[in-house]
Amino acid sequence: IWYHNNLHKNQKIKHKKDGGYIFEKCLKMCCISPSSAILHKSIFENYGLFNEELPVCEDYDFWLKVSAKEKIGFIDKELVVKYGGHDDQLSKKFWGMDRFRIISLINLAKNVSLDENQKKLVRQELISKLKILISGAEKRDNFEIMNQYQPILERWLGVSNSDTSVWVS
Repeated sequence: IWYHNNLHKNQKIKHKKDGGYIFEKCLKMCCISPSSAILHKSIFENYGLFNEELPVCEDYDFWLKVSAKEKIGFIDKELVVKYGGHDDQLSKKFWGMDRFRIISLINLAKNVSLDENQKKLVRQELISKLKILISGAEKRDNFEIMNQYQPILERWLGVSNSDTSVWVS
């Protein structure tokens, strides 16, 4: 159940939660809320902890690693109440959240053994997020961001899904 600025908010279809093999859905956005997850300690032993170097999107990063390998269980009942819209919310503190998702996708590509379809999906999502970030930077004449991310985009555009060198370098 979601509340935003103390008002009940119906979730959009894209935010609907499910279980199963949801890796592809997790690439678009964080699909699992840590506050509603129950994990066996072996998940942390197998996949590591949340990446503390990321100021935000550490949950996105973590769930990508897990969902790439694990079937996610899901209880289809409203058991958690979430509150958003408050001033100290991390998503309000940082602009361009895709910057952190891009880091997560690159780390995933480098550090997690993915099958060929997963590599293709990661590459597609990474290119999409890079294009969105660069487009936003262009609109704002933010040449620093454009210059930082354009070479990364060109690198990922220039490789095929089967070119393993980009996955490890």
